[in-house]
Amino acid sequence: MRVILLSLLSVSLVSAWRVDRRCLEGGEILTGEEVDQLMFENGNVQEDYLDFWEQEEYLETDKDIGFRNHSLHANTTRRLQSGTFNLKLYWQRGYCWQDEWIERKWCMECRRNCNNGDVLELQSCSRTWKQRFRWEGGKLKIASRNMCLTRSGNSLRLRSCGGGNQGFRGLTNGGGFRLRPSGSSKCLSQHHHPKAGEVIELTNCGLAGQHKTDKWNVYWGSASGGGGGGGDDEDNDNDNDNDNDNDNDNDNDNDNDNDNDNDNDNDGGSGKPLASDNKNCRPGNRCSSCEGDCDTDDDCSGSLRCFQRFGRTALDPVPGCSGTGFRGRDYCY
Repeated sequence: MRVILLSLLSVSLVSAWRVDRRCLEGGEILTGEEVDQLMFENGNVQEDYLDFWEQEEYLETDKDIGFRNHSLHANTTRRLQSGTFNLKLYWQRGYCWQDEWIERKWCMECRRNCNNGDVLELQSCSRTWKQRFRWEGGKLKIASRNMCLTRSGNSLRLRSCGGGNQGFRGLTNGGGFRLRPSGSSKCLSQHHHPKAGEVIELTNCGLAGQHKTDKWNVYWGSASGGGGGGGDDEDNDNDNDNDNDNDNDNDNDNDNDNDNDNDNDNDGGSGKPLASDNKNCRPGNRCSSCEGDCDTDDDCSGSLRCFQRFGRTALDPVPGCSGTGFRGRDYCY
């Protein structure tokens, strides 16, 4: 029975594997054969992962699977308009997020009630209205409200549709695509390995690509063809993952929207320097923004989160903080 179960898992569309520490070394994408080999080397399949995939909310219908596998010609430009959909962080077999080789299905969602000034964050994909979008004339709009994703520097917030800095490009009905503001080379991402509650911002595509969080795909719906415009990926960069972005994109967005939200989101700072000393953050000694070393969000004060750097020698920039801090140290933000 056990042999049969392992055989079925190795050829299933959505398989479950328990990662070993090699998953964290270097962050490379493994082939399906390499993942299978590691699974059989480990000698067992964790029961909690089997239980996870048996939950109905994570099972895909034939329609979902067929749509997900639909692709467009690589050099084809499509204009997308009608239809509602979720935006799911793109995942493929061999990706390793948070020490796991399974897909948790992370989708964009309004942090609050999709009101003016609200941010978007990652949450488990669901059919809540807070995750449903519409693509209209190159604008990413909340399906049930007249609120559009709007750029302000590297921050993204919801504003009434019709204002400036609301144009985006890159969205297709195909597989993984990079979603970018018009005229910018930066990508929509939450920077690093995904966790619930992380805020979607603009970041260097190359940095996001190191963590395999630079791409999205349309999910549970369709951005079907129609009129409109402004959403075409007109720069023909073909997303070859070799951007070498140095964040010197000179976007010239003229972000003069004078945001005074005062909503205490704690989704960014004002360039506070990273702490030079190790606070050894823990639930009984929580750290403030730009302090470390933290291991989980529970180690950070209030609604702050723990920014997990990629590898022991990493100097990934911490959102809202300035400087590099210490290699491999994780900081609250």
